[in-house]
Amino acid sequence: MYQYDPGLYWIWDHIIRGETVCDVKECDEGDRNDADYYEIIKQLFHAKYVFIDESKIIGGFDVENNQKFIDILNRDSRFKEVYKDADYPFVKVYEV
Repeated sequence: MYQYDPGLYWIWDHIIRGETVCDVKECDEGDRNDADYYEIIKQLFHAKYVFIDESKIIGGFDVENNQKFIDILNRDSRFKEVYKDADYPFVKVYEV
């Protein structure tokens, strides 16, 4: 994604970390995190679903930072959990 559109990549990166959203690696201190994640995902990314893996380690990488984003998904009633795998309960799909 970075090669396709670096700004879009950084927006995605900040969203999945539950951070202030901007289109560069380091957001300005003056930026506020009042971004509407739902609208950004729906309008900017044209997404209909969000796929989540709640594992803490994926492929040897620590992805615990994603917990903030998962918490945002769970708090925002516009995201609807539509699938949870019985064999892999940490995998979920949310409808946007």
